[in-house]
Amino acid sequence: MTGQGRGARRGPVGAAAGVVLLLLAGCSDPATTIAEGSYRNAVALGAGRVLAAQGVPLSHRLACATSGPDDWSTVRTVCTGRTTDGRPVRVDGLAERADTATPAERYTISVAGTVLVVTNGL
Repeated sequence: MTGQGRGARRGPVGAAAGVVLLLLAGCSDPATTIAEGSYRNAVALGAGRVLAAQGVPLSHRLACATSGPDDWSTVRTVCTGRTTDGRPVRVDGLAERADTATPAERYTISVAGTVLVVTNGL
């Protein structure tokens, strides 16, 4: 298992998450759908880069879904896919304080049921 905490420095997903999740707070219009889609894309791409760096190529981009309560203070993300050799991949993400400028993020990336990476940013 590899820890890749980033402290005050945030990768592209962290920065996107802060902006995107702020947009989600209290919104119920089409912009919410766009912002949520942007966040899912950022998580899928970031997790793909982390896996590639670990020598685990994906057969296709990960498919991600998000869920959160009405106030969007906590957002959960689940991404699934397969490696090029057919092993299942799962990313479990949790963003707490997602409705603030400084969300706390944590992502767990598993391949074939084995945790490969736990990180605070992608």
